[in-house]
Amino acid sequence: MARSYVSEARRRVGRRRDRIGPIIERLAAEHADAEIALRFESDLELLVSVMLSAQTTDANVNRVTPALFAKYRAPEDYLAVPQAELERDIFQTGFYRQKAKNIRGAMRVLAEEFGGRVPGRSPSCCACRASPARRRTSSPRSSATRRASSSTRTSAASPSASA
Repeated sequence: MARSYVSEARRRVGRRRDRIGPIIERLAAEHADAEIALRFESDLELLVSVMLSAQTTDANVNRVTPALFAKYRAPEDYLAVPQAELERDIFQTGFYRQKAKNIRGAMRVLAEEFGGRVPGRSPSCCACRASPARRRTSSPRSSATRRASSSTRTSAASPSASA
């Protein structure tokens, strides 16, 4: 039976950074055989695959990506086609309109700031720079209000609204 480290991770015994390292090491040892189910051959393909994997299965993403990666090989390729065409190419993954916008936005950043290459782990990485500004420390609404409003939202993407 696998041991749960949740209570240990939540315990306030020191700085978060000092607590996380040993937990990550134990998880890596416990799940040494874990591997990613997405199929990719480059960092760019991994980035796109992960973006497409939201709210769908990895198997579904793996059905869509071979044709997608044959058609789009660089960030400029994603930007060169109209958004509607990219939406048609990723329609099967669901939430295709928002995913197409996000992919094109990421490709724009890669092309403009990183020379068309996916950056490695460094302080200049776009995710590292954007995270503090995107983090919300407090919210004017209560958690009960947030739960009530989120339960009334409906999804705009539906199979009948095909492109």
